[in-house]
Amino acid sequence: MSKLKKPRGATHVRISSGKKTALVEVKDLDCIAGVVGELTWLKGSEKKGFTELEKEDFDGEYEP
Repeated sequence: MSKLKKPRGATHVRISSGKKTALVEVKDLDCIAGVVGELTWLKGSEKKGFTELEKEDFDGEYEP
């Protein structure tokens, strides 16, 4: 299990597992525990949409 390192300014996370994708706010990260896939950290803006900050592999284990 590796501790997730949130990039500065990240507001949302997109997790991709196979063909399925979910978009979650950073404050609700505990709901992705148990899902294995690729995390993409995003910065949200009302006018510009989302900007990708960083990608990392996620093993499904989450420690707050």
